[in-house]
Amino acid sequence: MATETGTRGSHDTEEGLEIEQILKGEESLLTREQEVERVVAAFKLNPYEILGLDMTNPASITEAVIRKTYRQKSLLIHPDKLAHPRGVEAFDLLKKAEGFLLDPEKRRRLEITLTLCDDHDLFRYINELDLYIYVYGNVV
Repeated sequence: MATETGTRGSHDTEEGLEIEQILKGEESLLTREQEVERVVAAFKLNPYEILGLDMTNPASITEAVIRKTYRQKSLLIHPDKLAHPRGVEAFDLLKKAEGFLLDPEKRRRLEITLTLCDDHDLFRYINELDLYIYVYGNVV
């Protein structure tokens, strides 16, 4: 009888671990899908928002922080690892945001714009074409 109880306890433990792994997988999938939705919903002209970085103190965001954040988020939503209808779009937005923030001149112009907009919510209401021209240069 002692062996049956030991076997049963072992079986219950294995089932518990299996259920825990399934729940972790579901939680991970939900997190990945939420991240895709967050990226896609972000203001397209704000690379800080796309990467989920705090833009209230841009000087504290180093190149290493940008690269690390991009890597973490890109692994989370990579289209090869997550079948989401907007996964490719979100992944592309992340890549563009990283590239933008790693370009010193583009980042400098954006930081000037953010400084001029004391209230960062005002940033959302700037005419997008004017902001694009200011940050990227003339429209080609």
